[in-house]
Amino acid sequence: MSPSDGSQVVVAAIWVRVSTDDQDADNQRARIEQYCKARGFAIARTFRLDDVSGHADTPQYNHMLADCLRAAHEREFSVLILWALDRLTRRGIEHLCGLMRRFDAEGVRVVSLEEPWTESGGELRDLMLAITGWAANFESKRISERTKAGLARRRAEGLPVGRQPGAVDKSKRKRSGYRRRWEHGRPRVNKGDTQLPSSPRT
Repeated sequence: MSPSDGSQVVVAAIWVRVSTDDQDADNQRARIEQYCKARGFAIARTFRLDDVSGHADTPQYNHMLADCLRAAHEREFSVLILWALDRLTRRGIEHLCGLMRRFDAEGVRVVSLEEPWTESGGELRDLMLAITGWAANFESKRISERTKAGLARRRAEGLPVGRQPGAVDKSKRKRSGYRRRWEHGRPRVNKGDTQLPSSPRT
């Protein structure tokens, strides 16, 4: 995939997603940009989701994914690079493998920095995709179960649940992406970037 042999420059797109305020999409983006620079890839598009779960069926996620698949179909890039496959989806084996097949059909290679085996093909990749898809979905469900159990325990103990009226943050909150733009007026999206408003984590 490297153009160092004098072949045509590889045109890439990057996908970044975080599901909570405690995570920073810029960290993922910086690492991916370093990867592209080291290999001489040209970044044509950036698909970014802030505070959006990869497990839930949200309009923000679905719109971004549809836009990415449309761009792949129109040959806007030939490789999609992500930090990890669970940034693309946590919906399980069927959804992950289905997405990979769709990108394959469009001639787009999906590369995960955390799963270098994605650069290979064949039966090994199919097996690893199934394992990774199952693990991501299982972890997402466990997080949801622990959250619900914690809320149920607090309710049973008569303790407050959620942010209380008049509560003050003990530390400064991160204002990433879309939120930061709203604080300074109308939200702006850089050319070549796709970024949507955040939604509550589910």
